[in-house]
Amino acid sequence: MPDRDDRLRNRNLLPTTDANGMIESPLPAENVALHVLPRRLLSETAQREVGQRIDAFWVPIGTATIVANQTTTLDLRLPPEFEK
Repeated sequence: MPDRDDRLRNRNLLPTTDANGMIESPLPAENVALHVLPRRLLSETAQREVGQRIDAFWVPIGTATIVANQTTTLDLRLPPEFEK
């Protein structure tokens, strides 16, 4: 089974949010689909337990249109599936 770092390199993952729920991450200019793992799978231990099946658990939370040389601000709400 690939380790967590291998899985993360295979996705366009954003960093964890700060205490204010904010992130800053350079992305290429494109439309990006945004997803989150359910709360129960946020720990490395939980992710290791589901292993390669992790892709089945991503919950869509929205899309972003990234424009070159512009800051994109999004207000995203976690869906009820996040708590499951």
